[in-house]
Amino acid sequence: MSSYFYCFLLLVLCLVVFAHEPLPGRKVTTPFGKPGSWAAGYHTGDDYACPIGTSVHATASGTVKDVNFGSDYGTHIVIESSDKVRQLYAHLSQKLVTVGQSVTPFGKPGSWAAGYHTGDDYACPIGTSVHATASGTVKDVNFGSDYGTHIVIESSDKVRQLYAHLSQKLVTVGQSVKAGNVIGKSGNTGRSTGPHLHYEERVAPYKYANHRKPQLNKAH
Repeated sequence: MSSYFYCFLLLVLCLVVFAHEPLPGRKVTTPFGKPGSWAAGYHTGDDYACPIGTSVHATASGTVKDVNFGSDYGTHIVIESSDKVRQLYAHLSQKLVTVGQSVTPFGKPGSWAAGYHTGDDYACPIGTSVHATASGTVKDVNFGSDYGTHIVIESSDKVRQLYAHLSQKLVTVGQSVKAGNVIGKSGNTGRSTGPHLHYEERVAPYKYANHRKPQLNKAH
């Protein structure tokens, strides 16, 4: 495939390894420490090759410290975690957070019924377009006290993707969607502490306890 369809995500982790990945399931193409012509004399982060528009996951909970553009890093986001380490995500095509906002990744321990956060949260303004991560069939379009307005899509590998706390739904049950289609608008409905999208993936039998770490399913 032409290189024009790919972007590079540079993730600077300041020598700290986190349990969460920014691009689940994707391999590092240029690792930290590789000698080269960079100003530091070596590569200062990890590069992941991925299609433009691929969702980028926070590697740690924290507060957004910078959302900016520069000649070297391009559009980039900086998040500071509770241990005062800052993570930099660079060469982005789109930014979905603003300075001062918080992000919550899958697996964070907390007071949720499962004992941990069952998906990835993306802080974003109400009305932000939400895109399907995989092609599939819409299985549920509903409202609940916890997830608020939400949409469930099942891909061909029988994994279901749930998009929650929406302000608007743009699909109906039984409808077929393609990966990348806009299916709704982000919001602040249900049990929510602020405008954001909650995204999670479930495997059969698809109940609350059947979560997996989001892998940005791309099944067609």
